[in-house]
Amino acid sequence: MLLLLQDRMSEINIALFGIFSLFSALVGVPGNLIALVHFVQDKKKISSFLYRCISASDMLACLLMIPKIATSFDPEHTGLFKNNYFCEIWNFLWKTSYKFSLFAVLMLSAVRSFYLLSPFSPRRSTLVKVITLSYLLILALEEILLKVFLKFVSHYDPKFGHCLWLLHLPDRADMTTMIHPFSDKFKVLVTFYWGVQVVLPMILTIISCLVTLVHMVVTNRNQETDQGNTRSKATGTILAVSLACITFNLPHSIIRILDTVSILSEYKFNWYTSLSPNTISFLYSFLDAPVFALSAAVNPIIYMWRMKDLRVGLGSGTRWIGRKVSRSCRCRSDAEEPYFRMGERKRTSASKTKSSKV
Repeated sequence: MLLLLQDRMSEINIALFGIFSLFSALVGVPGNLIALVHFVQDKKKISSFLYRCISASDMLACLLMIPKIATSFDPEHTGLFKNNYFCEIWNFLWKTSYKFSLFAVLMLSAVRSFYLLSPFSPRRSTLVKVITLSYLLILALEEILLKVFLKFVSHYDPKFGHCLWLLHLPDRADMTTMIHPFSDKFKVLVTFYWGVQVVLPMILTIISCLVTLVHMVVTNRNQETDQGNTRSKATGTILAVSLACITFNLPHSIIRILDTVSILSEYKFNWYTSLSPNTISFLYSFLDAPVFALSAAVNPIIYMWRMKDLRVGLGSGTRWIGRKVSRSCRCRSDAEEPYFRMGERKRTSASKTKSSKV
């Protein structure tokens, strides 16, 4: 009975992973692409730059879910992950994209909180751009250094359904001399790789959201002007994006905190001792790629909900595409072609006459 229940839960987990991966690919890729095109049009606001960073990294994360769809429903089917070069590239892009997205959300929330508390401070857009792009460069260099100096290689893991970094060393003697699980080098690596890049941005984002919430509650009663309402709507959008990021990524951050504490205490503290192996496997696999990708796919839904300009632009684009498709599919004979062109010229001249009168 217990084995039957475990098999049933395993089937549910596999189906859940597949649905999340499919949703991220179908919704996240076109949604973030539309949002990216929209934010590119506004090059003056620093918030638009950060939104572009979030949309680009989220779109890449959702794109990387496409090869994972098959492995989510059937973990034993490696698909494209059986190619070592593809596995290396996928792992590099995945770890860089989701960490950069977390940092971009942090910057968006922190910048908004700073300007809410100091509205008369000068806008340091260049500094924000330099910090954000420098962090992206650091993430990329870090993945390369792990590959070159610590001999990390990408290996497909059926439990996760995608590739992970693993130490590739000749024997255990080299492993103990190079990076022992109790060594200070390993502790520093884990603290920096998990704590600084995943946990710290989440903590700072939570603090920034609390500051923004308190400021909105205190000042909303005094802002009755149109400019104040517009600023409040923009702040609400940033707050919604930040809260969504916290909701989806906080459980993973908590697990990473517990893992870091276990390693720093040389495994004297083990938080998972009372959990079954299946539960531990589910937590590590589910709170990794599926949840990160789901968070990336939810962001464009928030943009559509909160940003009227994006909805209007999307509607105009959809109508324009519909007109183009209807015209291309319109069946016209050779005899009707001159009359059609004559009608086009008449409509064009009439619109010009009307605009000149106005």
